[in-house]
Amino acid sequence: MNGSAQPANRIGKALRFFTDEIKDYLAELSADELGKFYNFLLNGLEFVHINLDGENPYKIFRSLNSTGVDLSPADLIRNFVFMGVPVEEQDAFDEARWTPLAGC
Repeated sequence: MNGSAQPANRIGKALRFFTDEIKDYLAELSADELGKFYNFLLNGLEFVHINLDGENPYKIFRSLNSTGVDLSPADLIRNFVFMGVPVEEQDAFDEARWTPLAGC
């Protein structure tokens, strides 16, 4: 973003908001506080970018960590397995293979 263009979508507007807020916040920090803020950014934030390419965004959202609770090893394995199943076959695979396996 070159600074003159106004963002048109919600993500762009959110980026502009946080950029402006952080710029104002940083102007008031000492060198020590600036270092702490930098460490916070490096250690405390995670950014995720997901390309949907025709997939169901609701199902993807449901499978992600939407509760704020750490994903269990079983959740991670399930997501890994389902990445290898074609989207149109995932519901059938879940019913026929995964759900019975999860009940063991």
